[in-house]
Amino acid sequence: MSDESSPILARLIEEIHRLTKRVEALEQRNQELEARNQELEAENKHLKDLLHRQSASKDVKAPPFKENYSVDEQRGKGKRGRQSTGRRAQDAKLDWVSYDVDIYPGDVTKSECIEQRQQYAWRLISGRAEYVCCHIYGLPIAPNCQRLAGYGTVAVNTASKSS
Repeated sequence: MSDESSPILARLIEEIHRLTKRVEALEQRNQELEARNQELEAENKHLKDLLHRQSASKDVKAPPFKENYSVDEQRGKGKRGRQSTGRRAQDAKLDWVSYDVDIYPGDVTKSECIEQRQQYAWRLISGRAEYVCCHIYGLPIAPNCQRLAGYGTVAVNTASKSS
């Protein structure tokens, strides 16, 4: 029996040594972790004390307000938006014009028409935004009315003298 049991005993003794070394390593690791835990607990306590002291010192001071933030002060202020660009005169628009377009009525010859007004507009031409001046022509309002430059339509009195 000794011949058969000796390899088994040797393996058991070997396993016991291995487990003993493993237990010692775990105990050493446990001691290291306990020491680290104590360090962290001490640091945590120190930080809590420091936080408590700083918060207590801030409770005493009132915040300094340099400006009046009351509701009465803010009530008069309105919304501040962008200023309106306003209406631009036609002279200012002439610099932007890329094209001039003449528009006539379809059933009248060009020689019978007079320019009634000018209209400025943005148009998409070949995929680009272009500023266009449209000269709009039409028939005179009355046969004896003519358009004077800058003054609108003026009736010209053509009374004939009879002799």
